[in-house]
Amino acid sequence: MNCLVLEDQQIFPDLLASMVESFTEISTVFKAGSIESANMIVDHHEIDLAILDIYLPDGECYDLAQYLFTQNLKEKEKQIIDLFQDKQKKDERALSLMSKKLKTSLEAGS
Repeated sequence: MNCLVLEDQQIFPDLLASMVESFTEISTVFKAGSIESANMIVDHHEIDLAILDIYLPDGECYDLAQYLFTQNLKEKEKQIIDLFQDKQKKDERALSLMSKKLKTSLEAGS
């Protein structure tokens, strides 16, 4: 399995990657610090597990999360883990909306 860790804080990508690498099922961990670099990784590698920071310097990860979730959906189950700071209630609403949007995409694809 390939894992993508998307996090812009300096220490977290290495920490998360070392934790994920300890699982025998994970063969490769890709680290990205921006949406742009994550998109380049996703364009060249199939991602099975994604650990995503929502708020990044070049945007938010919602579109990337939805793309990862729907990419090759019928072939295998995708796992997406969102990491974020709970800044305000709008963050909770945004995450809730994203979950509903992904659920709708899943139902449409079934």
